[in-house]
Amino acid sequence: KKINDRSAFVSSLRMIQQRSPSSYFVDNYQFADLFSATNLAHVQQDVQSKVSYYGLMGHYIYRRKINQVFSATIATELNDNTFQSTFVLIDSNSRSSTASAFSNHSTYAQQISRLEMNFNRTYPSFEWTAAMSLKYVDSKIEHMVDPHRKHSPSHLLFSPQLAWKWRLHPKGELKG
Repeated sequence: KKINDRSAFVSSLRMIQQRSPSSYFVDNYQFADLFSATNLAHVQQDVQSKVSYYGLMGHYIYRRKINQVFSATIATELNDNTFQSTFVLIDSNSRSSTASAFSNHSTYAQQISRLEMNFNRTYPSFEWTAAMSLKYVDSKIEHMVDPHRKHSPSHLLFSPQLAWKWRLHPKGELKG
């Protein structure tokens, strides 16, 4: 949205929901020794994968003069992934049982929040940019089979930048 002749604000929202169930049937000769099962006719693997993503961003731009631009961005993202896999053993009498030692149920969640600021100044033969980025990353990994295997790292990241660009002379000589 244009606020006035010198400034504007842009915002966006993204949402993604994805579910991917899959089921595989495999002949018994590949897994009979692995599961130590007798009278095994088929092995079925059920896989459930779920992804949820939400992102919100706001970007402000202010042009002080024709050659001076300031911009600021604030954003946050939430990402949640769940994966579940189960083997079902089917014998020749069509009775089924699960191989719980070979099951997997894990979740991975991450939140990223960031603040970025940027100031750009342009001259006839060169330009420079000063920028700063502050990012907070919070992650959580959890295994449902082994609840003691939780991992939750959090990081605060700071990244200053200073960039310099110059224009080359048409004959290849440096000016500025």
